[in-house]
Amino acid sequence: MKKNKRFEISYNDAIYKWDKSFINFKTTEEVKRTKEIIGQERAVEAIKLGLGLDGMGYNIFVTGLSGTGRTTTIQMMVSKIASKQENPGDWCYVYNFEDPNSPKALHLGPGEGTKLEQAMDRLVETLKVILPSVITSDNFQNAKKELGEKFKEKEKKIASRFENLLKEKGFTVVQVQMGMGTKPIPMPLVKGKVVDINEIEKLKDEGILKEEEVKKIIKSYEELALQLEETLRELKEIQNEFEKQLKILTYNVFKPILNQFFTELKMQFSQEEVKEYFEEVQKNILQNPEPFLSSEDEK
Repeated sequence: MKKNKRFEISYNDAIYKWDKSFINFKTTEEVKRTKEIIGQERAVEAIKLGLGLDGMGYNIFVTGLSGTGRTTTIQMMVSKIASKQENPGDWCYVYNFEDPNSPKALHLGPGEGTKLEQAMDRLVETLKVILPSVITSDNFQNAKKELGEKFKEKEKKIASRFENLLKEKGFTVVQVQMGMGTKPIPMPLVKGKVVDINEIEKLKDEGILKEEEVKKIIKSYEELALQLEETLRELKEIQNEFEKQLKILTYNVFKPILNQFFTELKMQFSQEEVKEYFEEVQKNILQNPEPFLSSEDEK
């Protein structure tokens, strides 16, 4: 079979020769990266149109094969337009102490969102050190001790009054199991031994007590049971008042310290809504300082 030499070319003719004179660099490291988009003319024009729409509710949907430069193209075009526009600033969502389910949105200047976040983090870490050191100081502990002794004296008077009444009636108080806990119950003493009030009738049948004595014991039990409830109520009120006064003491000690920290914070931000947020935070810490006073070992 004869070869058709009509389309036969030589080796030299098959080699593409191009002019190297336009290359004025030795390596590509010397070449500046282009800032223009190469190719994708229709896509570029569509993106320009979308970015040029000045209004709410418009979107640009970009699709294409992987490696075609979608992300690079969008970033370059958006950055170029954004560089000529006003910086929109930062939006920070903070805790709403009045309605925890609806966070408050604070509008700050460019970069001030991060500044606020860092300032609050520093504040929390500082207070976790400062506040515990205050309540462990000698001055605070002495004031707390003095307050505690004052209320202990009140408790002692109330308890002594009831104890004297028990002795007078020939009774004592016994802790009785009630469900998962215990309850104090007045019990009569008969010949030096504690007797269950429900068993007192048996002593009459056994001839140990007379009927008049049993009636007197039952009447005294009813009076003492009511008096015990009243005594426990008074002791609970004293305990509640002590805790209230201790909170007031803590509040008065912490307030000037927090005033100093939050005054410095307010000077760093000009927005009134941010200053109002600081006031809410300060108020909440004064009312609920426990999270800053807990040991690191506690959950």
